[in-house]
Amino acid sequence: MDIIKDDGALCKSKIIVKEITAKKKNTNTKKTTSTTTTTTTTNEQQEDTQLETIIHHINQHPFNQSVHVVVPVQPDASSSASSTTTSKATLLSSMSKSKSKLEDTIATHFLQRATSSSSSSSSSSSTNDLLVQIQVSLHQLINYQFVTNCIVKGEFIGLSQLSGLDSGNVVAFLANGTVVLNVNKETYEVLGLTGKHSAFNKGQRFIITINLMEKKYSTEDGYKRLNWCFNQRIGDINLLCRMSTNAFERLKSLPHKVLANDIDFSFDSIHLPLDIKDVTQIIDKQEQQELVMALNEVIGTCICGVVTPFNVDFVLAGQKKKSKDNGSSESQFDSYSFISSPEIDNNNNNNNNNNSVSHSSQTFISFKKGMILPSEIVPLAKECRQLVATGSAPWAAVHVSGFADSPISWGLNEHAYGLSGENDYTLVFQKNNKCCLHFILNSSDTFS
Repeated sequence: MDIIKDDGALCKSKIIVKEITAKKKNTNTKKTTSTTTTTTTTNEQQEDTQLETIIHHINQHPFNQSVHVVVPVQPDASSSASSTTTSKATLLSSMSKSKSKLEDTIATHFLQRATSSSSSSSSSSSTNDLLVQIQVSLHQLINYQFVTNCIVKGEFIGLSQLSGLDSGNVVAFLANGTVVLNVNKETYEVLGLTGKHSAFNKGQRFIITINLMEKKYSTEDGYKRLNWCFNQRIGDINLLCRMSTNAFERLKSLPHKVLANDIDFSFDSIHLPLDIKDVTQIIDKQEQQELVMALNEVIGTCICGVVTPFNVDFVLAGQKKKSKDNGSSESQFDSYSFISSPEIDNNNNNNNNNNSVSHSSQTFISFKKGMILPSEIVPLAKECRQLVATGSAPWAAVHVSGFADSPISWGLNEHAYGLSGENDYTLVFQKNNKCCLHFILNSSDTFS
């Protein structure tokens, strides 16, 4: 099921929601005499197909500048279930167990990646652990030696910086050996390469796609025309890259700066609801749209750090209200519109106006910023999915922000900047093996 929410002409952005379901695999397996064993195997196969779909979508979004994980902290299920009357000390102990579990899974993953990235001696030459900003001309990268030894092996990924989709020239190096250029009319006319009109700015911008895996680039002679085209026709570009130590050794003579991804995690005093509505079960389209916008608003404000115990009611948004002045509808969100089945919780006093709703005492928020590979996002999605499936978390969200000036968004589909260049997505994991993917894109963008 797809739900599309377009913010209109002002923002030029849209949110598309896709439910990722668990489907039965069509495999020829031997029949078993045990009904229990057969049921368990079928469930595992269905879960595998859901995970495969999640990984597929993550890999379709290659250029990411940050990933955030948001998880409401709830009392440990095993501790709270052991007694009907939970004392304050028991509740604190249970919360401590939940926090420790999050630290042992999500936070540890972030810290391990930071340690391995900062230690080049422990990094193998086949992994893109180095984050480097380089000043380079394209003909210095698109040549036989560097392409065959690094690019086609997936050891170099790069995206140009300091140049916009709506003004300058943008280039992207993908892990599969594809180079995508989005150039203005003046550059295209002198470049001498065949491309196609931009879908969003026809006649003024052009898209050039070069597949370095093609047979014609298997010899050094295949690069003569490319070198002739790029040399002195496109000036030096500022490129943000993830590369292997092997690639770095070949480029370190160029002007460069070795960077580090910014990594952190914390338990903030943000009281989020412990249960949220399943958007796939809502029939009314307007309610679906408002629910999706409300949940993304909350996740976004948590990530930005503007939510506090004093304004959380204001940020949790979802239903349109009538304006007192002219009776028109404003996009004012009513408190907790995305909450599912509110429950009375006398033990959870979070100073919120809506006392009939169970809230987390804290919210776990972790992030990694810089240039994030899909292979680094997949383990986080797996961990969040597992935390919710085992009851260690009521729900979890993985929010990924792409680069606004990336020439592509999903797959090799062209990305447009518009007014703000949205190029993000959010994975929301809920109970009963529910997962929704929120695509947050420019209104003209498509995805695959």
